[in-house]
Amino acid sequence: MEKVKVASAAGRSLQLGGILFLVIVLGIPVFPATASSADISELTERANKGEAEAQTALADRYRNGDGVPKNISEAERWYRKAADQGMVDAQSTLGKMYRDGEGVPQNSAEAVKWY
Repeated sequence: MEKVKVASAAGRSLQLGGILFLVIVLGIPVFPATASSADISELTERANKGEAEAQTALADRYRNGDGVPKNISEAERWYRKAADQGMVDAQSTLGKMYRDGEGVPQNSAEAVKWY
């Protein structure tokens, strides 16, 4: 009977170890991440300085309401700034927004331009 308990406990330890491995190595989040006001302030400061990566990240936050109130118009504004600098992710997202009419008038020609 003791051997069964030990084997069972060892199996659970291996399972938990495997899960922990995936979390650490693959970066799988255990809890959803939310942006703090300090993160948003820093991101906004960098975006205002013209950093395309920060502009795209800030746009993502506004589009999803992550750490800031959801604001599609503000998201579009930041995506456009980054897209104008050649940021591919921002260009693609703008294309999707125009394709779907998300926060902007639906416009296939504008969508194709950004794709």
